[in-house]
Amino acid sequence: MKDRIYWTDRDKAAVFMANRLTGQDIQALAENLNDPHDVVVFHQLRQPPGPDSCNMGSVANGGCEYLCLKAPQITEHSPKYTCACPDGQDLGPDMRGCVPGEGLFKSGA
Repeated sequence: MKDRIYWTDRDKAAVFMANRLTGQDIQALAENLNDPHDVVVFHQLRQPPGPDSCNMGSVANGGCEYLCLKAPQITEHSPKYTCACPDGQDLGPDMRGCVPGEGLFKSGA
């Protein structure tokens, strides 16, 4: 990872990588992108491991029916995670389960 360089090519609509010391071993990492601009690489030393707040207790996935999203810890009282649902569904009253969504358009009279 340390000896690689990454870049976007808007003409080819792709993200590439190559050996940064030799310029060899060019590989396309992602292609057919819609106007790529940036590459952000996270190194494990810059992202230290932390507790998995979605699986800390005895309930898997934070008790979420579909998706558990870890939340940023701004203060000690910040929520540890939030649940999310797939397109077309909303969080139910328990904030864990998913219910059919109302949709983007409502029919008028």
